[in-house]
Amino acid sequence: MAFIQDRIVNPIRTSKSAQLLAYGTLALFVAYVLLTRVTGNLPDVMGDELVYANATLHQPWSTAAIPDYLYYWVYSSTGVCGIGFYGCSQVLNTIFSLGAGLLVLVIARRFVSLWASIFIALVFVLGPLSASNSYFMPESMYYFFLALLLWHLTKQVEQRALGFWIQAGAYLALLSLVKPHALLLIPGIGTYLIFTQWGDKAGRWVRLIKEGATFLASTLFIKFGLGLIFAGPAGLTLFGSSYSGTLSNTISSGTATTDAAAVPGALDRSFGASLGFIVSQIGVQTLAVVFLGALPIAAAIRYLVRNKSVLEKNKPLADFSFLILNTLVWMIILIAIFSNMTRLAGEDTANRIMLRYFEFLIPLLLITLVAAAEKGLNVKPSVRWLFAGITGFMTIVAAVYLTQPDASTGAQRYHIQFVDSPMLKVLMDTSSADGSGKQIYWMAIVVAVTTVIALLLWASNPKWGAFTWVALFTPVLLILTNSAMISNYAWRSNYTMASDTAGEFVRDSIPGDEMQNLVIVAPSNTNKSEQVAAFHINNAAVRTTTVAEGGVYTAPVDDASIKWILALGDVTLGDQGYTVAQAGGVQLLRRDLGDIAILNNATHTGSLLGATMGLDRANAQGKCATSTSIQLNLNKQVLAPDQLRFGMTSTGAGSGQQYSIRIGETTQNVTLNTSQRPLNALLNATNSQATNQVVINLPNVQGAGLCISYIEYIQAH
Repeated sequence: MAFIQDRIVNPIRTSKSAQLLAYGTLALFVAYVLLTRVTGNLPDVMGDELVYANATLHQPWSTAAIPDYLYYWVYSSTGVCGIGFYGCSQVLNTIFSLGAGLLVLVIARRFVSLWASIFIALVFVLGPLSASNSYFMPESMYYFFLALLLWHLTKQVEQRALGFWIQAGAYLALLSLVKPHALLLIPGIGTYLIFTQWGDKAGRWVRLIKEGATFLASTLFIKFGLGLIFAGPAGLTLFGSSYSGTLSNTISSGTATTDAAAVPGALDRSFGASLGFIVSQIGVQTLAVVFLGALPIAAAIRYLVRNKSVLEKNKPLADFSFLILNTLVWMIILIAIFSNMTRLAGEDTANRIMLRYFEFLIPLLLITLVAAAEKGLNVKPSVRWLFAGITGFMTIVAAVYLTQPDASTGAQRYHIQFVDSPMLKVLMDTSSADGSGKQIYWMAIVVAVTTVIALLLWASNPKWGAFTWVALFTPVLLILTNSAMISNYAWRSNYTMASDTAGEFVRDSIPGDEMQNLVIVAPSNTNKSEQVAAFHINNAAVRTTTVAEGGVYTAPVDDASIKWILALGDVTLGDQGYTVAQAGGVQLLRRDLGDIAILNNATHTGSLLGATMGLDRANAQGKCATSTSIQLNLNKQVLAPDQLRFGMTSTGAGSGQQYSIRIGETTQNVTLNTSQRPLNALLNATNSQATNQVVINLPNVQGAGLCISYIEYIQAH
């Protein structure tokens, strides 16, 4: 230990260059760990990721249903990465996550020792919250700006200056342009303002109103100003059309009758049902929050329930503790109300626990726990035992209630997801099957047991309780949660679904200008596989639809805009055309529409194509070459500026080779880079004399082959 102290610790403390080297090395290590977690991960949160990707990369921001304009602006840069846009978004997420961790370190350093600050920041960055780094969603950026807002609010400066609250409003405005749910923080910040600025009686209410009004005015002015810049008049909205519609639905439902009573199985929109749902959500969210941070919460609450002189002596810590606890309470209530709104709008939220809007705050309570221990801020043992007993009991109730199956249905009461709460997903929903096949939620048991032990130690001796929780139990839980996260990620990375492969295949096989002519069809019960495929295609023009399992899909006969149909799962296609690919429950069909010849048999469909030479061998890729030169006689006269589109696939040694295509007296070259993957080659006719003859010459490479799946004539002259 002396060697470590002399050769490592002391040099870092005394040398700025050593400090920079140590911190830089630590930051690079953390970045490496975070990036390895997300590298290769596939989209999983459908349709949120699809909505955000389309709004960011393809749609005018003025049409966006959710006004996340700052997020759209920053993440639109991923478009330069082409088909690698998803990986680039994960890199950006990681950068914001590291930035949030740095801000947490700075915040913690105001109250606790350097080493404790570093540890708390590492818990925040490397913990389950980092699961959000994998998604094309604004959570990581949201955490960064939320940390920036908290950093400002916890400054140890004179907070009565109006400039302070102007700046606070600016940070909240930026945060709301990442996720509009940030505006739900306003009540919490308002009560924090009152708590911190109560002060002298003289002019109290005038001062509080002035500061609060300044904060609100700054928030709205900057939010609407930037919204106007990003999206024009459409940007002058608080929550966007999506949530405004949800609110309108909620208000109208307030006067509605109990639908469920009138129609069996219908959604109950009555006031009583809404109130019951909100109360139940408040209860389950409270249980979940206590389960995730029982000891820090107990310590923070007990610290605030102290005599006035102690709080005044440690005012910055008291302000910070109140800020976090108060905001947690407000967010639990408001998110419960929001969940009811989404329920009334048709989204199934009854069995979900959505902590993602505020669970960022829970690890920050470690600051109060450590600070109280370092400062020796002890209280009466009887009071500590009371708080330890209450939070310990709630922890056990949460572990049992949230993991045990419902007696009536046999299913788990709540569907816990990474997207709703990464912390809860890892700590509560990690399980293994016993010999009888029953799921044992062992991580929840570990958390409950360690929490109760730590609470007992804290009640006996706050300093040792805090030390045990931070130095022993938290690192163990961090290791276990990382193992669970990596396991989950590995499943999604290594288990490529058919919809992933199909989306990538279509992206490379259909020309970009024909994505608007594509519809993706999937059974309605396949976990949004049609949206997964659409995400990989990365084109907002793609349409998706669903049919019943085993159903038949036939494009509307009068809709000539649908040229391509991608079927996923147990779906039968009723349209005639050429099957470009069919394997593993995936089928890509090119419809037989207009002036097109589909070469899917020994002859061909359609009236476009007449006689052929050197093209006789039919297989899964269409009709294939039997000589080094192919001649096609069309039943149409081709003349500039007409166009011909070919579905072509190289075979054998033809991959990476050039094929010459002559239309009349003009010749064009086409390179087929990928074997067994169709290229949709669009050729512009440049011949001045009308012709019906097309000649295709194969490359002079032994074994080079070519198959043609379809030929389409596009008349322009």
